[in-house]
Amino acid sequence: QVLARLHDMPERRLLRTLSRQLQERHALVKEGDILRLNGTRLTCFHFTHNLIQQYLYQELSKAERLSLHAEVADLLEEQYGSGRAEIFNQLAYHFGAAEDWERAIPDHLAAAERSLKMESYDDALEVLSTALAHVDQLAPADAALAELKIRLDLGGIYQALQGFTSPAAGDHFSRARELAESTGDRARLAQADFGLW
Repeated sequence: QVLARLHDMPERRLLRTLSRQLQERHALVKEGDILRLNGTRLTCFHFTHNLIQQYLYQELSKAERLSLHAEVADLLEEQYGSGRAEIFNQLAYHFGAAEDWERAIPDHLAAAERSLKMESYDDALEVLSTALAHVDQLAPADAALAELKIRLDLGGIYQALQGFTSPAAGDHFSRARELAESTGDRARLAQADFGLW
């Protein structure tokens, strides 16, 4: 449905092309789950092999890739509406691939929070590390606040994975402490101090 809107093509025609041509005849894609959200049915298709996806992706220019990811993120956001929490990971990925870090980093943080609630530390570590690598793309005040949140979360994850004496946790809590002091955030300063204790 997102692809149909992206290509300004009737949904049934696109589904027929994907299922008959690309799935049955050429075995390039396969149909995945059918999701229901806000009264809308969403059919997922996946490439049968990662190399097919990589080849097609590399055929696009950088400008085309940036534009395509931005459009997909906007369409997903519109499609999911109030249910966007279900797709924080996808939004974070597409906004990040579009190099729209002002929109990507909040979705990275939300995706990490959701992963942490499910105790999926590896997933949270991955999205937080990506956010941390690009936090400098934000305005300085926003970057400091985002980095503070990311560092506190990373410190907690490393303590959960490696124990309370984890050097990585200590590094993240130390940097979080510096950021909390510079921003005047007393609550997060206490959280960083507790992590270092």
